Amino acid sequence: MSHPLDRLYRFETARQWAAGAGSGLTPGTGDDPTLIVPGALVAQRLSGTSEDDAGALLARDPMGRLVWMRRSGEVLVHDHDRAIRMTKVPQTLAASTRRLLWGQRFGWVLTDDQIVRLDTASGTRLGTFAAPGWHPEAIASDVCDGLLVVEVKDGARRIRRLRSDGKSKPLGIAVPEGGTILVPGETARGRVMFVNRNDNGWSVLLIDMTSGDVVTHPKPGKTWPLAAGPIARISNDSLALVSQDGCGIFETGIGHVGPERAPRWNDGDCCIGKVVDLQSEGDDLIASTESGLWRLYDDVNTAPAVRVSWVSPVLHSPPDERSGWQRADLEVDAPEGAEITISAQGLTARALAVSIQNDFATQNRDVLPDDDWSAHPISRHFGTGGTTICRHYLGDIKEQFLLLRIVLEVPACARLAGLRSLRVLYPRRSLIEHLPAIYRDGTLSELQMRRGLAGFQALIDEVDDKISAAVDRVDPTKADPVWSGFLLHWLGHGELSRLPPERRNALLQALPAIMQHRGTKAGLAGVMDILAPGAYAIEDSAEGPADWLLPDEGDPAGGRLGRDTRLGARPPNDWILGKVAPLGTGKLGSDCNAVSVSACLTGVTVRVFGNEKLKKWLLPFTEAIARNFAPANTHLRFVYSAHRPLAGLGFGPGLGDITLGPDDSRALGAWTLPDIGSGFERPDEPVRLDHSILNGNLVLE
Repeated sequence: MSHPLDRLYRFETARQWAAGAGSGLTPGTGDDPTLIVPGALVAQRLSGTSEDDAGALLARDPMGRLVWMRRSGEVLVHDHDRAIRMTKVPQTLAASTRRLLWGQRFGWVLTDDQIVRLDTASGTRLGTFAAPGWHPEAIASDVCDGLLVVEVKDGARRIRRLRSDGKSKPLGIAVPEGGTILVPGETARGRVMFVNRNDNGWSVLLIDMTSGDVVTHPKPGKTWPLAAGPIARISNDSLALVSQDGCGIFETGIGHVGPERAPRWNDGDCCIGKVVDLQSEGDDLIASTESGLWRLYDDVNTAPAVRVSWVSPVLHSPPDERSGWQRADLEVDAPEGAEITISAQGLTARALAVSIQNDFATQNRDVLPDDDWSAHPISRHFGTGGTTICRHYLGDIKEQFLLLRIVLEVPACARLAGLRSLRVLYPRRSLIEHLPAIYRDGTLSELQMRRGLAGFQALIDEVDDKISAAVDRVDPTKADPVWSGFLLHWLGHGELSRLPPERRNALLQALPAIMQHRGTKAGLAGVMDILAPGAYAIEDSAEGPADWLLPDEGDPAGGRLGRDTRLGARPPNDWILGKVAPLGTGKLGSDCNAVSVSACLTGVTVRVFGNEKLKKWLLPFTEAIARNFAPANTHLRFVYSAHRPLAGLGFGPGLGDITLGPDDSRALGAWTLPDIGSGFERPDEPVRLDHSILNGNLVLE
């Protein structure tokens, strides 16, 4: 068969879907490339909060916890579903604040015309830092207790970096003039996403802080929906924006603008008020409104019936001896009762194709309304409650340019639906080419024969694909979920075959390099880079400080203090130095011996930072990880923490690297020590190396 000679347009990744124009769809989260039909946006009051938090400004501390400042000046942190009061700032300052950022040592507030630095421990004002003659428009954190400031002067706009010590320097990054700049408080991977809003609509700017490049969003939004403020960063390439009336929220991804949705509460009544500030938290959003703090999440159980659509970009089949179109294969997740309609339109004029493509580039929602598709062949398919393959015959279209439209109608209260992949095959090819020439007379009967053979051709192509993909089953980069699990079993990692498919494939691809370092910290780190990328830390007790162990009574040689002597843990009901045991006669107890100390020195701890969802799916695999990848003769333990240190933008060497301590400032002589109790929680009074009280009676100068 000639199937291997087929060409195709493939739509599977977020950037590929972004080449078209969607309405009512949102991009999938994480590694999921599916275009999703969102459910209803439901609001639930944030645990531990009340009406006293109405109109509060939101931020994140370096541990990733939600922080908010009430208009009365109180600053609180959300920790384990509780609201804990941290400090209080002057009420007059809190009332005039437009944006709040919260670091380890310093907090920052943006007012109408000033930038104010605060002490996070006491709430005291520590000076103002607006540049003379420049109006501060927006601020974003660099996660090193400093700021990125967008400021305007006489219509000109620039970005200035303000360090934690108060020193600042303008960055040589060109920012578009005009309009209003909206900036989320978070940054990621050295990149900042801005929204430039003006009378013509809005557009998204992606700024690389390392190179200084400014990349305009490939699909600037036009007149619908209108964006106001504030905004929140959902992922590395998507934002959540508040609509102009302040009551609706919509998402924008790479070349994609999702539907505007109003948060609903109390059986559909929209009563949470206008959104004042916005923060993301995993798959949810935290909104501060006129009535308090709310958690916003998707709920399909209350979703209304929706009709969404996606239109492909202009596709081209070059004219040659084999031109034309063959068929479109759509893979879609659709619940029972859903209807999928596929229609196509051929275009002969290149100018018309270019015009339509430009409309897509500006997200013109009026391009090709329903009436323009009614006279063209369509195919209808119905949801089965799972993944469905929908095929649409394109052999009747002879024009070299093609547009394809997909319409998905989902009933109310149905489970999530979405578009998984689309393949458009060309040039035109049919099984009729293998039949006698009498069947290819160019009349209507030939067209009918081609249509009749199209179903058999798709079936044969599927068989051909499975035969040619037999080798791919043992290829880590191409193995399907069933075979990737089998390969892990085959290689002796059977327990890990229950990992999500994308993690299984990533582990299979990395296993050759990981197994070269099996039994080392590097090998264990390679596994954790796949299972919890950027959200873990490995601690080897052998690399820690040595304890003191006093020798046994029968040891003739004894130990040398500070060299080969160690002090083990004090057993319960034993003596306390300086209180109940005289020196020279007290005994340390049976736990203080070489065996117990050796056990302490052979422990490896993996600290995982993430929510309960990450802990729930990773917990069943920890035993297999310990058995297969931990160093020999060691015991491996996993410790989960809900908060993770945040990575900074990386300005200069060493700045912004992830640390286990709560401070990323790297300021010599003023480095906050971690809390001894947990090693991660921030102490109420940060300990400074230049002036600290240790044990209540020793001052270190």
